[in-house]
Amino acid sequence: MSLQYTKILGSTASVSQKTWILHEYDENLALTISQRHGLHDTISKILALRGVTLDEVDNFLNPTIRNYLPDPLRFKDMPKIANLFANRIINQEPIGIFGDYDVDGATSSALLARFFSSLGCQAEIFIPDRLDDGYGPNLEALKKLAANGAKTIVTVDCGSTAFVPLEEAAKLGIEIAIIDHHACEAIMPKCIALINPKRLDEEMGHTELAAVGVVFLTIVATNKILRDKGFYNNRPEPNLFAWLDLVALGTLCDMAPLIRLNRAYVSQGLKIMNQKGNTGIMALAEVSGISETLKAYHLGFVLGPRLNAPGRVGFADCGARLLFTDNKDRAKDLAGILNQNNLDRQIIEAEVLEQADKIIATGKYVNENFILVVGHDWHQGVIGIVASRLKEKYNRVICVVTISGSTAKGSGRSILEVDLGEMVISARQIGLLNAGGGHHMAAGFSVNTDRIDELYNFFNDHITAQLKGEKNLPKLEIDGLMTLDGANISLAKQLDLLEPYGSANMPPKFAFLNIKVVKAEIVGNGHVRAILTDAMNHNRIKAIAFKSAETPIGQTLLKSNGQFLHIAGRLKAENYQGRESVQINIEDVAMV
Repeated sequence: MSLQYTKILGSTASVSQKTWILHEYDENLALTISQRHGLHDTISKILALRGVTLDEVDNFLNPTIRNYLPDPLRFKDMPKIANLFANRIINQEPIGIFGDYDVDGATSSALLARFFSSLGCQAEIFIPDRLDDGYGPNLEALKKLAANGAKTIVTVDCGSTAFVPLEEAAKLGIEIAIIDHHACEAIMPKCIALINPKRLDEEMGHTELAAVGVVFLTIVATNKILRDKGFYNNRPEPNLFAWLDLVALGTLCDMAPLIRLNRAYVSQGLKIMNQKGNTGIMALAEVSGISETLKAYHLGFVLGPRLNAPGRVGFADCGARLLFTDNKDRAKDLAGILNQNNLDRQIIEAEVLEQADKIIATGKYVNENFILVVGHDWHQGVIGIVASRLKEKYNRVICVVTISGSTAKGSGRSILEVDLGEMVISARQIGLLNAGGGHHMAAGFSVNTDRIDELYNFFNDHITAQLKGEKNLPKLEIDGLMTLDGANISLAKQLDLLEPYGSANMPPKFAFLNIKVVKAEIVGNGHVRAILTDAMNHNRIKAIAFKSAETPIGQTLLKSNGQFLHIAGRLKAENYQGRESVQINIEDVAMV
């Protein structure tokens, strides 16, 4: 790892077999931040730890689109696509939108459709069915959109490596533009424009953007061209910022790092979302049982899974149509469908996860860095999320493959040290995979079943090379050491300044050393609730370890018998019937 750190537990590990590491930070910077901005010492230390410079503090704590938005017309092909879209809008010529079936694809499709429709230009959305259509653009769908009158078809959150179908579409005279953020190759797909920060010839940076963030830049550019052409001389301009709720939703759910422009997108988008202007989002929040102010947590863990569900086990276009509609009755119906899809997905996922764990226990295709799980006739819609669950459990690169006949579909999830998307593209380029692509942390692919052994060895060699001989050991990164006395409501409230939380800006974790459990009990659905005290019994604080009753963490809390423990977790402010308090959400426990 590039940063220096200290092992809090020495050579031992926690009950979850994790090494707790405390990164070093610039103490002088933290002190200066605290003095200049009047922040709690702990907040200043976390900012320094996360690489926030003194000049960046204000922008980090109050991120705005204005301070981070680049000139979108400087991106490769952006003038071309912006002028094309502007002309389609001016001439009122229909646009076809081909989107991916995840949240990023749904929000990208809905955002683009809302922009076109607000200016009187017809936009038709097509989201492929995972089982029938597969991933990315396919010729039949493109032909259908063209037959329905689309003068231009734009693919969003896909298309950068769809060489064959786009070549075939071009031969038929179908005009294709691409707005994407997935890894690119040296070869350019056949299209009139490719907007992608990951283009190998792109110099603008912003490779951290989700597709919906790139779509927003595209409509900003198109809006400027329309303004320059005099389109708004006799009509009002659309308020593009009113759609930042969609940008926030797609950015956070695609686990894009919440840095720079992404942080501004999500921070400002949450403000827009809580104004309740998007009928579909509000209907989904209602059916999900959310009554409080929407935060990043709700997007990532409540709304996101429901929007992803139809792309896994239902009608793939439900999410995009929900986010696009302004009809309350229609939104209520679609939200109900998505909620049921999510329940169905959970049942299927649990069955596949149980089977996958049993296969892993046999030891086949398993080593300390990589696990390849191979099953038969598993639902393709859940193998990605099963891979995510397994990665959380085993802390290794995980690929889950389901065989059907002579071919197999796979989905993988990675660790920070390994670029899975690059690995999959390399395997496809040498002909080992039939298809494949993705991100640093996630990828999908298809492979002939008689080449699975070869694929395992290829992936394993690449993972070993990327790890550069370092052991892939489970780690829990700690932001600071804290006493129970320091864990007060004032600090818990100031921690809210660091929101929104997400990839690259996770909620801070603290280690509390030499702690006793005064009381512990099982509550709810397998949670362990506890009262903790310090060595001198001067302070007491509430704590909870969610879904831990049958795990080493929960069992240790329940059976501590007055023994000292080290506790790692997050601070959370609580407000019950007007009474404020602070709670530790326990993430790990270690024996003293």
